[in-house]
Amino acid sequence: MAAIVGREQFLNVVCAVAISVVVAGCSTNNAAQPVASASAQPATAAPSTSQPATPAPSVAAPRVVTGTVGFQSPSRNIQCDMFGRNDAGYSVARCDTAVHNWKVPPRPPNGCGGDWYGRIAIDEDRALFVCASEGLKTGPVLPYGQALRDGSIVCESLEQGVRCTSQVSGHGFTLSRQNYTLY
Repeated sequence: MAAIVGREQFLNVVCAVAISVVVAGCSTNNAAQPVASASAQPATAAPSTSQPATPAPSVAAPRVVTGTVGFQSPSRNIQCDMFGRNDAGYSVARCDTAVHNWKVPPRPPNGCGGDWYGRIAIDEDRALFVCASEGLKTGPVLPYGQALRDGSIVCESLEQGVRCTSQVSGHGFTLSRQNYTLY
C-alpha cells in the first residue's frame, strides 16, 4: 500500500516540479516546454467500453528525450507532457483531449482537486484518470508514426490517436477523440 500512496503523491507533485524546472530554465531538451500545472489525483477508472485492442501499428524507434517534454497530435486534439525520471525514480506522462466523444468515468468518491474532464496519466506501474486544474501547454506536433521516450515511458503518435506505455510494466493507455483504453 505504501508504494501506491507514494506513486499517488508523486503524481500530485510532478507538474509542480515540472513548472519549477521550466521556470528555472534547467531543461536539457529542444522540445517545447509546458508551463501549466496539474494536481493529479488518481481515481479508479472504469474499464473502457471501447473495442478490444488490436495489434499495434508499427512506429519508428522512439526518439529519446529528457526532462519535461510537451507534444501534440497532428490533429492538435491531443496534448501530452512527458516527465522524465525524478529523484524518486519515476517517469510520468499525461495527455488531455480538447474534444472527445466518449463518456468520462465517474468522478472519484473522495473528491478531486481539479477538473474531472478525461485526462489520463501513466507512471511506471499503471495508467489512470487524473484531476487537473490546468491544461497542458501546446508543444510541437509529433507526426504520425513517430514516438518519444522519456525515462521508461514511450508515447507514440498514431493515426488512431496517442498511445503511451510503461517499458517497466507494459501498462499504458491509448487516447483519441473516439475512445480510450487503459491497459
